[in-house]
Amino acid sequence: MVRPLHPPRFLVPLLLLAALFALFAAPGRAEARPGMVVGIEQFGMMENPTTGPIMMDTQRDYGAKVIRYIVRWDWVAKCDPRTKGSPTDPNNACYDFSATDYVTAQANARGMQVLLSIWGAPKWVHNNPSQSYVGRSDAQFTHFVDRFAEFSQAATTRYDGRHGHGRVTQWTIWNEPNGNFFEPRWEGTKLIGPARYARLYDTAARRIKAVDPTLRVAVGPTAPLARELPPITFMEGVLPLLEQWKSPIDAWGHNAYIAGQSPFATTITSPRVGLGNIKDLTDELDQYSVTRDKPIWITEFGYRTGTYGSDAISTELQAIRTADALRFAWLNPRIETFIWYSLQDEGGEKGFNSGLFHPSNVTCSTKLCPKPAALVFQRTLWLSGRSASGAVVVWGQSRVDPAATKIFVQAPGEGWRAYANADTAQTGTVEAKLLLPLGTKVMTCDKWCAPARTVEGSTSGGGATTRVIKRKAAVLKRTTTIKRGFRFVEPCKGCRVTAVLTAKGKVSGIASATRRAVVVGRAKPLKVRSGVHMQVRLTAAARRELTKRRRSTLVLRTYVTTGAGAQIVYERSVVLR
Repeated sequence: MVRPLHPPRFLVPLLLLAALFALFAAPGRAEARPGMVVGIEQFGMMENPTTGPIMMDTQRDYGAKVIRYIVRWDWVAKCDPRTKGSPTDPNNACYDFSATDYVTAQANARGMQVLLSIWGAPKWVHNNPSQSYVGRSDAQFTHFVDRFAEFSQAATTRYDGRHGHGRVTQWTIWNEPNGNFFEPRWEGTKLIGPARYARLYDTAARRIKAVDPTLRVAVGPTAPLARELPPITFMEGVLPLLEQWKSPIDAWGHNAYIAGQSPFATTITSPRVGLGNIKDLTDELDQYSVTRDKPIWITEFGYRTGTYGSDAISTELQAIRTADALRFAWLNPRIETFIWYSLQDEGGEKGFNSGLFHPSNVTCSTKLCPKPAALVFQRTLWLSGRSASGAVVVWGQSRVDPAATKIFVQAPGEGWRAYANADTAQTGTVEAKLLLPLGTKVMTCDKWCAPARTVEGSTSGGGATTRVIKRKAAVLKRTTTIKRGFRFVEPCKGCRVTAVLTAKGKVSGIASATRRAVVVGRAKPLKVRSGVHMQVRLTAAARRELTKRRRSTLVLRTYVTTGAGAQIVYERSVVLR
């Protein structure tokens, strides 16, 4: 493994950001965010005792806390298990779980969690060689669902922590069922894929929960850019049925590729959903009680490098985009798990080369040869664009030693300065808004440091210098909110705060909000010593309309101007129940 740069010996002692925040940084959050879990997926070579340990060691050393692995039903179930006993028995003679046993054991031994996705139809189910074939007639599909559910129960039993093979707590049902991994999706001109997948998910998820109700199961993962059946269209067919059946759902899985774009400047729009417009997916989920406010698992994400295909970018740009993606995902509180695909490139001109490492035929001084994105993934540094006043948002995360995360800054002609946050030990994150001259060097460090980046006139990184933080929804009682309004606190002294409450979309309950954002309430500051308290009151028209609905979702946008003149924008979803 290549060892990143060691911190220079002349670094000045650590300066805590308490003083810095008073001048340039955003006011502290009311509570530290526990942070999303970041991981890596690798297809192939993980099961091989020769290459598996190298792959596992590298994933651990570069900061993966979870790995995703696909349990190939067609590879595990060599024959129809009903011919050898109970199909729900994980020790059935037809089953060969040795590959999954090895991968989960190796990951657990290195302190990494495992997310297992079950996929792949065995030929014996329908005497069809396609691993994506789920049956054409209703009778065939019923047969398929029953067999899949039995296998799901056997697999989760094997890895429930009570049968000698470790414990796997995260599961997904199938892979990209809105794409060509789930066939057929149409019966003539009738779309049957969404309803069929809903039935498959509901049946299998209930079997998994029957093994252990604490196991977590996610719908999907869905494919982001499927043309024939894009994710929002697919969800519109799946979610009403899952709502009707009150299916057990812990999360929604999504493979959030966005070609070579930055998520901060995506051109992808609904009904397709990539990382940059992931809010379209969460908005759809929030239309149904069974998925409302449920987290998102980004089960695959990556940037393909090379020269083949319109989505391929250079390895240098891949490194910058990696920081963009990690920053963007971290800002969204609904994203609970974020998995990079993959550890190593497939290889070849036409391969899906989104790996953090070059293919096995590329050699260097380490066992695996890293691309620039590998060091960015390991110790992430993100810089916003530089404003006219010289302000830059600096954000860093170490995945190797989160508690020791620091950002080091060296302005031209000066020594190095180190910064850390009060909540770094919990989140592994350092963030500050600093006035930095051109040519300033910045790097993220723990015991070692990632290569430095230089502040330039048009620093890549996406986003504006005004920061938008989306927080988890605040659930308020309707009786209190409708009649008297509600209060919230910005815990900063000497700040200037304004706020406005808006409604947009169907869930707001405001008829005119389906076409545009409508102001339904304003906040006024109340003078207190601990910070700035804001009293929000709804307009009379909004109160009349909202009292007719059982549940409504509004958006509270707060503008905070610090003593140094930096403005920060906070967004909160306000849910009235």
